[in-house]
Amino acid sequence: MNDRNDSDSVQNVAVSIGAVSRATGIAANTLRTWERRYGFPQPERSESGQRVYDPAVIGHLRLVARALERGHRPKHVLTLPRPQLVELLEQVAQAPRTPTQGQDVTDWISCTRRLDGAALDNTFRQDLARLGLLRFLSERSAAFLIAIGQAWSDGELEVFQEHWASERLRRFLMETWEPLSHDATGPHVVASTLPGDQHDLGLHMAVAVMAMCGWQIVFLGRDTPVEDIVAAASHQHARCALVSISPWLDPDAVQDHLADLAERVGDGVTVLAGGTGAPPDPPAGITTLSGLEALYAWASQPG
Repeated sequence: MNDRNDSDSVQNVAVSIGAVSRATGIAANTLRTWERRYGFPQPERSESGQRVYDPAVIGHLRLVARALERGHRPKHVLTLPRPQLVELLEQVAQAPRTPTQGQDVTDWISCTRRLDGAALDNTFRQDLARLGLLRFLSERSAAFLIAIGQAWSDGELEVFQEHWASERLRRFLMETWEPLSHDATGPHVVASTLPGDQHDLGLHMAVAVMAMCGWQIVFLGRDTPVEDIVAAASHQHARCALVSISPWLDPDAVQDHLADLAERVGDGVTVLAGGTGAPPDPPAGITTLSGLEALYAWASQPG
């Protein structure tokens, strides 16, 4: 793996927590939580008392991000020194890749490398028409996110290319599920991520499945307070509250938010939790589903 040292190209000056957040895609609240719980990243303080960081922490946090996207837990990877974290990711990179991670999204990766939006959108449309929505999501979209992360780790893509591709896919998914939801006549589902969670691509994939099954989507999006999820569910007489959980959130915070949601949501509202950050042992009143196929089986049940 090409472990790029992001500090090589910047001067050795302190950077703010906002700058670190923008450079890594990790929310400032998450950085503060990790500091408190795991001692990393450890900032210094400016004269005004604000958190400031050595620029080298950006490269380290990007490695942490790759590890989290591959299913590792924050409490494990945040305590690893950078060389051990690099070794961990190299082990993942050397593992055999499945066809969906390599061959089947080759065209998508090629379009991403060129930043060719028209061509990428065209491959999206072609694969959607050929595979159908569920297979497009589970066999292409999910695999693409893994593949572009791997390509970044291998030095084959830059961060801006990864972000560009993610936004193109997010827009395409929204343009796909919104018409389905508009024409749906089934019950309402309120869809969001939990407070502090800025990652919503998995949520778009999940609501596409729900819309395909005839559910009407009330999309609240990223970083939604629990009280807003509860209020929206009550306002729309929703049958379901769907939360997608990324691995960026602190596990204890996830448990607290889910317990609060389960306690406050109205009777007759099923709370579904999914995503790579969903806990294996959720609080009472929370149903976890592992994968889009499981969500499809649940959402397509009559009644």
